[in-house]
Amino acid sequence: MKHDPPVKKVVTGSGAPKTDKFTFRMKAKSNTAGYEVADMPMPEGSSRGVKQTPGLLPGEEYEFGELEFTMPGTYVYEIAEVNDHKSGYSYDGSIYTVTYEITQNGGNLEAKRTMGKNGENVNVATFEFTNTYKDPDDGGDDEDDDDSRNSGGSTQQKPQPVVYPTGITPGAPAEAPASSGP
Repeated sequence: MKHDPPVKKVVTGSGAPKTDKFTFRMKAKSNTAGYEVADMPMPEGSSRGVKQTPGLLPGEEYEFGELEFTMPGTYVYEIAEVNDHKSGYSYDGSIYTVTYEITQNGGNLEAKRTMGKNGENVNVATFEFTNTYKDPDDGGDDEDDDDSRNSGGSTQQKPQPVVYPTGITPGAPAEAPASSGP
């Protein structure tokens, strides 16, 4: 039994840089076949139960590579986007779970695959992740903004300059006030 789960990057919002790239991670989570998690079947190029994609541009798809199962059991994997905090983006925090139930039927292995997205059952051909872009330099008031929906994207404000009173040097030792004496 072989399976090759693809991911797709989607970006909504106007003005998003066309050169920004995004990465995704497939991670082995558990199994009943007796493997250590780090040794579960994984696509070529994986390391210790984890495979990360190269950077994907908006609209691009990537296939992690084939999983090849040789033993009966239940195998669980997670697929998620790596949030690298690019400025202006609200990241899709979805986590896809893929479960394979591999059974022995005579000399053949048979598989049943189930998929979930954030705990809900789904049946998708591609694991799609959608980020929303809002230009961080756009100073307009948008009453529909709700930072609580932001799943890790940057909404940082520009730093404000520090202004020191005249005659005070940053980092200089403080001088004791002059004494008026008795």
